[in-house]
Amino acid sequence: MLGQTFHTFPGKLSTSFESDVFDWDTRSAFNPVRQDIEGRSSEELCRAFPKHLLQEIQPVLKTEHGLLEARVRPQLESVSACLDTLIIVSDVDEEYQ
Repeated sequence: MLGQTFHTFPGKLSTSFESDVFDWDTRSAFNPVRQDIEGRSSEELCRAFPKHLLQEIQPVLKTEHGLLEARVRPQLESVSACLDTLIIVSDVDEEYQ
């Protein structure tokens, strides 16, 4: 892999091994929705989610062994609840519901 070109920052090329962490400011493509969440279902809250922006994007959730209950379930019941399709990749064969 030595001498291979890596794209580490938009418009910047590097031939060395650099961190996979990208440290630049980004802006959301939509304005935040402010709504009362108390007593609302995920379905009601997801109505404001901009699904049209994901037409050509496949969200993927990468997880590790033993994190299903601790991290994946809360992720699926909150942030990822509005996604119609989500690929979950793990280093172990686990089943969720």
